[in-house]
Amino acid sequence: MRSRARSVTADSYVTSFRIVRDGMRFRVPPKGRGYVKWEEVSAVSWVENLGWFVIQTSDNRTIRVTSRLYGMESMAEALLANVPRSHFETRAHSLLVGRASKHSPAPER
Repeated sequence: MRSRARSVTADSYVTSFRIVRDGMRFRVPPKGRGYVKWEEVSAVSWVENLGWFVIQTSDNRTIRVTSRLYGMESMAEALLANVPRSHFETRAHSLLVGRASKHSPAPER
């Protein structure tokens, strides 16, 4: 199920993500800017000790998203709505569901 067309920006320091209809645009130093289509996301995992969600793409790009990202609820909703469940590590999926429902605080580091 695809989410409705909307544009949401989430920021954390100098990192930013913009959720768009078919993917997300991002700016992550030092790598610069990029764009990922939802169908290019091959895996979403969670790194407990760093407090990061790690998004892997089919072309071997790695995008790290801090759990403390301003606007993380929108990012969680977009990932859950547009990436197949089979692409999520169990813990990552559980945390994102909690963030999307806005009932769960940011995971402890």
